[in-house]
Amino acid sequence: MTTSKEKFVPWSAATVTAVADVLANTSEGLTGREVGHLLAQIGIADAEGSSKRERLARALLMRQARDQASNCVIKFITEAMAPVRYRQQPDVFSRRRDDLNEVLVHVGLRVNDEGRVARGTAASTLDQAAQHANSLRAELRRRGTHPQVLAYCTQEILTKNAFHASLEATKSVFDRLTDRFRMR
Repeated sequence: MTTSKEKFVPWSAATVTAVADVLANTSEGLTGREVGHLLAQIGIADAEGSSKRERLARALLMRQARDQASNCVIKFITEAMAPVRYRQQPDVFSRRRDDLNEVLVHVGLRVNDEGRVARGTAASTLDQAAQHANSLRAELRRRGTHPQVLAYCTQEILTKNAFHASLEATKSVFDRLTDRFRMR
């Protein structure tokens, strides 16, 4: 999507922070080392922060302010979402792409299947964002589904199989209850 001469308007701090929250998520995001490596690779100075998410958000916000453009954020997303990085874990790619698309829809962009940032439909509400993100997982998260339930039916969600996702989610609740009663 981006060309070396095209300059994209800066994004709000909330949007950049939400991107950092996805990409540097504590349990499912890039490692601190990967964040540092990617920042160095694209020429963005690392920043101080109490967590890798805060570090990434600050680094991107400082560079965006310096450039007066969001190109650095787009470049970071593109590098972080390069499909070759996910050859062993395609489900991680799909999950991150869906999560990023929930954020990027607010600035009229999306991450496509090639891991590139592309123009997309813009949304101004959470309902519109979930609709445009077109993800069963996004809708379940928006409705407050417990993360352990989502983890139990990830494959079914990624294949957009609502029936089997519901079945697996039900099994997860049963398994958790069984485990709890065994502990007593």
